[in-house]
Amino acid sequence: MCTHKRSQPWFAACISVICLLLSSSAWSQASYSAQIRGVIKDQNGALVPNATIIITNVATGISATAHTEGVG
Repeated sequence: MCTHKRSQPWFAACISVICLLLSSSAWSQASYSAQIRGVIKDQNGALVPNATIIITNVATGISATAHTEGVG
């Protein structure tokens, strides 16, 4: 019986470590990423080089800014 009582703190420590590891993997699954690809053209269909693009998530209000290459 004495060895059973000694294993309880070790068991609790193992369970705590497992819970911490599982919770960190749950946080990493919550991240999202996306890509937007395209070509910027003016009203006449000509490419717009070095254009500034601002993309805004309307739900959160968070914006990201990007610039096109020299070819639009």
